[in-house]
Amino acid sequence: MSRIGIVTVHYYPAYVEPSLATLGDLMRRVPVEAVIAVANREAVLEPLGQRLAQLPPARTELIRHDNSGLEFGAWQAGLARLRELELDWVVFANDTFPVHACFSRIYRRRLVNALQRPAVRGVPEVAGQVETLGKSYTIEGMRTHRWLTTSIFALNATVLRMLRYRLHYPTVDALIRPSGDRAQFFSPYLDPTVVDHLAAWLFGEGGSGAWYGATALDAASAPRLAAKARSILHEKYLSAVLDEAGAWFFDLKPYGGRERVTRRWDELVFRLSRGDRLRRREKAAAGGPGAST
Repeated sequence: MSRIGIVTVHYYPAYVEPSLATLGDLMRRVPVEAVIAVANREAVLEPLGQRLAQLPPARTELIRHDNSGLEFGAWQAGLARLRELELDWVVFANDTFPVHACFSRIYRRRLVNALQRPAVRGVPEVAGQVETLGKSYTIEGMRTHRWLTTSIFALNATVLRMLRYRLHYPTVDALIRPSGDRAQFFSPYLDPTVVDHLAAWLFGEGGSGAWYGATALDAASAPRLAAKARSILHEKYLSAVLDEAGAWFFDLKPYGGRERVTRRWDELVFRLSRGDRLRRREKAAAGGPGAST
């Protein structure tokens, strides 16, 4: 049976409950030996410590992090606490994974199936939602056309050893500069395909889908957009390294009509429940009927 650990990174007090409740559900499906919770803001320390105590039995540890390297720096700090355990898999999650999107039954089942696979020494394996571009691209000399989305993903022991337990790379951060000038924002060493992809996602350029926080680039928005761009580049760089190493990618997305119907239903329920939560928060903020603490 696989030996599993979890590293979860937190920014928002309001997201502690949904994220740890969902991870608790995962822990009831697969045996998790250790959970490292990384607080990237002081405001989450108290609620995070309280909620960790309510998880299913496992070694738990709460650590502070200064947000250097953003979530990838925090995951690396948490991973360092697990290295001595020599686990078969480590699951990495940020606190938004069940909040900003629906972590459906299909995704949960596929992740559990990946984690329950017998460990095969020397074979690099990763699990997460896999996305692709129609054209391949390079990052720091590594070529790929796909990436793991990193709101929640898992890496096996072979991958962790290959990465030398590193997830944050300052050289990747340096490819983005917090400038309001587009020509300065992107390093000239970045592949034009990556630049176009990032511009569409972050600035809403090109008429394609964009991030919910997308906005025009200017001096005021540059620091926030640069932070997001660096996280995206780390996501793609990690996947490119894994592709070059011949890793097996286990995609959590549904296949077949029945699974797609299940996902659509779960997403509908998720949107309705999220709308209800937002309405309750608005009422509470206004002090109206139904307001609660």
